[in-house]
Amino acid sequence: MNAKMAAATAAILWGFTYILTTTWLPPNPLFLAAVRALGGAVVLLVLVRSLPPREWWGRLAVLGTLNTGLFFGLFFIAATRLPGGVAAIFQALTPLATIFIAWGILRARPALMRIGAVLLGALGVSLVVLSSQATLDLIGIAAALGSMLSIATGGVLMNKWGAPPIPLLGFTGWQLLIAGVELTIIALLTQDIPSQLIPVHWLGLFLLATVLTAGACHRLYSGRADQGHLANHAATGGCGSGHGWSGLEPADPGRRTLHTGSVGAQALIVPQGGDIMNHVIQELLRSRVYFVLATLLPTYIFWWSGVNKIWDFSAAKREMAHFGLEPRALFAVLTITVQLLGSWLIISASRLAWLGALMLSVFTLSTIPLAHRFWEMQGLEAFLEQALVQDHLSVIGGLAVAAALAHAYRQARQ
Repeated sequence: MNAKMAAATAAILWGFTYILTTTWLPPNPLFLAAVRALGGAVVLLVLVRSLPPREWWGRLAVLGTLNTGLFFGLFFIAATRLPGGVAAIFQALTPLATIFIAWGILRARPALMRIGAVLLGALGVSLVVLSSQATLDLIGIAAALGSMLSIATGGVLMNKWGAPPIPLLGFTGWQLLIAGVELTIIALLTQDIPSQLIPVHWLGLFLLATVLTAGACHRLYSGRADQGHLANHAATGGCGSGHGWSGLEPADPGRRTLHTGSVGAQALIVPQGGDIMNHVIQELLRSRVYFVLATLLPTYIFWWSGVNKIWDFSAAKREMAHFGLEPRALFAVLTITVQLLGSWLIISASRLAWLGALMLSVFTLSTIPLAHRFWEMQGLEAFLEQALVQDHLSVIGGLAVAAALAHAYRQARQ
């Protein structure tokens, strides 16, 4: 898996944290944060056994607190007190916080287009996930805002201090360890410990620490150390420790320009105008899964109708008789053949996909004078039948696009 796909995969894994928190985990945010940090740290430090140099210990303490300790603690408080949609909006605004914090600390002048893009993205997130029934909890909002500012500040400081002298996975592990110790102490002092853990809690905690934290970090950072762009893709969230270096690049002497982007509920800093989400979409558009789905849907009304007619052939014959088509059995067989064969020629990306689209288009047009004679009707009945005819014309257009897609897909695979 290449770097961009790995970063997108890690972001998707982190996105499941909200779901896991509200379904399989006890409502103890500080305890959850401590388990996540310590569990992830143990796994990563076992995989990558490296000790940071003494001059980095102070920086590690600061970054571990900002990127993981504060972030995890406040993140789980927000996750347990806010609807996922409200919390997701704050996550979508993290790149905006990064832009302005970098402006103050690094003198990285923000581009208005990037600010607008982040705001537009946050608006899009709010339209998708925010419901009218969403409730606002002041403590939850403060926690979400704090987690956003914490991870953004940590990322900017990473840009300021440069790449660490040890592998990223090891560097992340040490930050998780520092944060885990901090969070454990706070959880014990505040007595934010569950009174009992049921089996589903144990499973959820295991997945949280291994898959959603250590696994996501490993997917994102492993194998990067020998590449010339150690931090070309960095993400905030489970692996906040990697947030940042080359999100800042010299546009000209004495000036830095911040590049930011967002994937799902997590903020991604991408250099040189790179766009992880665009890359993921491009890979998806070229995939077999996308092609099958994109051709199954416009042909659905045909192949599903054909299957139903086979399942209940007597009903198919009655349908033919209703429209005056005799012999009814012959017309039922012909209809089934056209519907299934035409659909298959498109879905299979056959060289004859155009013929499949033509067969289904002619079949669709032929149903208009047989079943939708709106010109002979009056009032509401005429209006509804005319609307169905317009739908038929749209279906024909979709078939033409599906045939073109099948041709392009077959050409790309040759």
